Amino acid sequence: MNFGEKILLVGWWGNKQGVQGGIKYFDVAGIKNLFLQTEFNYVRPYTYQYANTLTNYEHYNQPLAHPVGANFIESLSWIRYRYKSVSGEFKWQYLFYGDDLYGVNNGRRVYNNYLSRPRDFGIKTTDGLLNVITALQLTGRYHLNPRTGLVLESSLLVRNHLIQDIAQPRTVMITFGLRTLLFNRYYDF
Repeated sequence: MNFGEKILLVGWWGNKQGVQGGIKYFDVAGIKNLFLQTEFNYVRPYTYQYANTLTNYEHYNQPLAHPVGANFIESLSWIRYRYKSVSGEFKWQYLFYGDDLYGVNNGRRVYNNYLSRPRDFGIKTTDGLLNVITALQLTGRYHLNPRTGLVLESSLLVRNHLIQDIAQPRTVMITFGLRTLLFNRYYDF
C-alpha cells in the first residue's frame, strides 16, 4: 500500500483534519440589534501531535488551536440583544471529545508523541474515554458609560460534564462584575 492509498483510507491515523464553520445573522427577523451566531468545530485525533514533542502545536503544554486539543466535535451558539443601555446574551455549548484511556494515546493531548498511538487504522473522532460537556450561560448587562465602555454585568452559568455516561457534579456559577472596555488602537498589521 503506497502513501496515496493510505491518505484515502477512512480511519487512518494520519488523516489529520480540522473543520470550522459558522453563521452570523444580524437583525434577526427584522428586530434591530438582535444577533444570532452559531459555530461548528471538528478536529480529528492526532491532528496537532508530532513525532518530536518539541514541534507539537502547543506552547507551555497548552494547545494553541483549541483548549481541548484534538479528537473532538463541538457546537456553539449565541443569541444577543441590546436595547438602549441594556443588553443580554444566551450562550449554549455542546462538546464531546475522546480522552486518553488507561494511558493509551487517543490523539487529544497535543503534547503526546503520535508514535505512541495504539493502531494505524480504525481511528475515529472521539475514540477513547468519551467526555460530553453541555454549558448554558445567561448574561445581562447594563451599560453605564458608553464612552468608556463601563458595564455592570451579571451572569449565570450551568455546566454539565458526563464522562463515559457517568455524570460528574454539575457546576453552577453566578457572577457579578463591573468592567470597562477601554479601546486599544493597535495597528500592527
